[in-house]
Amino acid sequence: MASNDKVRWLLPLIVLFLVVTGITWPFLDNEQTGPQAPKTDVVILNWKWNKSVAGHIFAVFGEIENTSAANFSEVILEIKTADADDNILNRHPISAGPLEAGKRKYFRHDLPRTGDEAAGFLEVVRTIPVSD
Repeated sequence: MASNDKVRWLLPLIVLFLVVTGITWPFLDNEQTGPQAPKTDVVILNWKWNKSVAGHIFAVFGEIENTSAANFSEVILEIKTADADDNILNRHPISAGPLEAGKRKYFRHDLPRTGDEAAGFLEVVRTIPVSD
């Protein structure tokens, strides 16, 4: 009888956990939904950032390449800035615009500078295929 009471209490808790997890899972996932190509289809060939003369702006620029056979209506990059202790300070999206299959493209984006940036990390976060 004691094990039957445990099942009566444990089963609703398990069901509640599964329901709550199923409802909140999409909100816990930071990935954007929608049509996307693998991140490896667009390669960052080179990039760098320069501080403006006044010191309030970083100019982020470089070159990307579409290594796939698909055309993209938009390529979105993201630069994360970090302080000297590797704490992430900001995340800045950078739209590189459309990119045809097998082509290279230069990009540039200006972003505000806090003065605490010690490092920056650039990655491709999303590619949007051209819809037919």
